[in-house]
Amino acid sequence: MKNRDIILIISVFLILTLIGYLHHSFFGSGKMKNDVTTEELELSIRRIQQELRGFDGLRPDTLMVSYLRDRLNFIDDWIFNNGKFFLSEDNSTITWDYLRSIGNHINPEFQFDFTVVNRSGEFDYTISGIGNTNDVYALISHLEKLGALYTIENVVINSSLQESDKGPPINYVSYNILIRPWVDRAIGLRLNEQPFRDIEITPLLSDPMEANTSLM
Repeated sequence: MKNRDIILIISVFLILTLIGYLHHSFFGSGKMKNDVTTEELELSIRRIQQELRGFDGLRPDTLMVSYLRDRLNFIDDWIFNNGKFFLSEDNSTITWDYLRSIGNHINPEFQFDFTVVNRSGEFDYTISGIGNTNDVYALISHLEKLGALYTIENVVINSSLQESDKGPPINYVSYNILIRPWVDRAIGLRLNEQPFRDIEITPLLSDPMEANTSLM
């Protein structure tokens, strides 16, 4: 938040305060006082002038500005860490690169098929394959929690299997995920210019295909 924006906020606040003061001075219970004398009017003007002189020294390093800046920075940080943003543009290459960056972050060996679905001139995408249950779960969680606004339109888990090779069994699932990007060219952000948000994913402890266990 720039200093001029903060000063603008404070200026609006001061103007509203002065309007309230004038209303209180010259209006009774919602009606104009008819007995306001010239002396009272001049006195009110002098008081307002004194109030304005008190703001002459206002600078961006005052306590009020510092407090507002801290609060606005807190909001900006929250949006950065938790908010969603529209994409400024989308095509299959942009979305594929985005999904591969997620997959490589989860597990460099995580592989999936990628298909474009034409939707009246716009595009949805399907992600499908057979993968480690926790990798698939992490992929879904990243799509939900990362900043780029992709909605998960449908998830299908078809089957599960286990492999055990010198260690505890590893659960695998066959999956198909339909996602939709949301684009706004006026306010959207370029996907490749946004930092990758670090998401902590708690691994699943049981097979999601078992009773009373959900992948979502």
